[in-house]
Amino acid sequence: MRRSLFAFFLIVAAPLAAGADLCDGTTRVPVQITSGSGDPSDLIPPGSYCFDAAVADNLVSKNVVIQWFHQRGDQAPLPSATGQATTDAGAKKAKASVALEAATKRKDDAAHRRDAAKQVVETLARRTKLLRQKKMLSSSEVDEAFDAKERLSEAKKLQNDAEQDLARAQEDADQALLDLRSAPTAEAAIPPHAVTLDSGDKAIMKVWIDAKDTQGNPTRTYTFEVETGGKWQLGYGFLFMPGHDKEYVSRAADSGFVIARKSNRNALTFAPGLIWSWYPNPSRTSSCVFGGFRCGFAAGIAADSSSPILFAGVQGTYHQNISFNLGVAVHQEKRLAGEYHEGQSLTESIDSDTLNKSVYRPNLYFGVSFRFDKSPF
Repeated sequence: MRRSLFAFFLIVAAPLAAGADLCDGTTRVPVQITSGSGDPSDLIPPGSYCFDAAVADNLVSKNVVIQWFHQRGDQAPLPSATGQATTDAGAKKAKASVALEAATKRKDDAAHRRDAAKQVVETLARRTKLLRQKKMLSSSEVDEAFDAKERLSEAKKLQNDAEQDLARAQEDADQALLDLRSAPTAEAAIPPHAVTLDSGDKAIMKVWIDAKDTQGNPTRTYTFEVETGGKWQLGYGFLFMPGHDKEYVSRAADSGFVIARKSNRNALTFAPGLIWSWYPNPSRTSSCVFGGFRCGFAAGIAADSSSPILFAGVQGTYHQNISFNLGVAVHQEKRLAGEYHEGQSLTESIDSDTLNKSVYRPNLYFGVSFRFDKSPF
């Protein structure tokens, strides 16, 4: 397995080296690899980036494998680079940390023994001095003086040994601290990843911690998504427009027939339609968000009983699902044919289809639309 991994990383070594050269003059993005739950993500503008992956201190003694993916739009993400944090670097740092901890403990123990021995030496020295100041000593005091002299000599030896142990422990601690500071870190084993990202692209880093290969699920996934200028959404709804038909009929008169305008009782007409909405990116146009409403632009096509309708306008969407829009629609309205005029006398009756023709006219509209792929809550 180790040989397979080694061969695999040799294969990707050339692309990684080439990617490192592209990091000159690009925006560097530090990525701290940590353990824990959740998949970190960030929204970044288009441009050229150099992602520097660094392993957190609590992970340097573990085997960390990362793999970068580049996703363009809705296409499947493609692997673009791989790196590995070696366990040797972590092991050396961990060994230095253990040595420093042990040396520090030895220092504390030696200092404690030295202080205890020093206190005994001071006590015996004072007692010996008092005995020497006496001109006559009893037999018990002679024995006590002799015993104190021996104990004083032994305590001084213990104090000296403790001071030597403390000095050696201090040297070991200084060396362990030096080894800890100079120990290689896992960061050097993960080359930087350089990539140029366009609008809608994603740079995805998948991390495996303490995994022998990259066949299982990643421990963590870091996603850097390039913000877009906006996005399109599709909705279904109805358009409501005031009725402006001017329809004419031939009516009977004393001398035959006369052309007269028919009264229009359709004060409001409606038509179902498809509405495409474009919303600016909120990070670029924060003024287009008002409470639960998000503004955008709408355009689409609808149809009444006889003809298609084209429309465009502004739209406000509430919680991704319900939209209200207002704008101008171009649809057919009935008008008097050019060869006739209102009040014209006729010798015979003419049917409505001959008197009127349908022409496209602009008209204001109000619309309501719905998105069924998103929850309104």
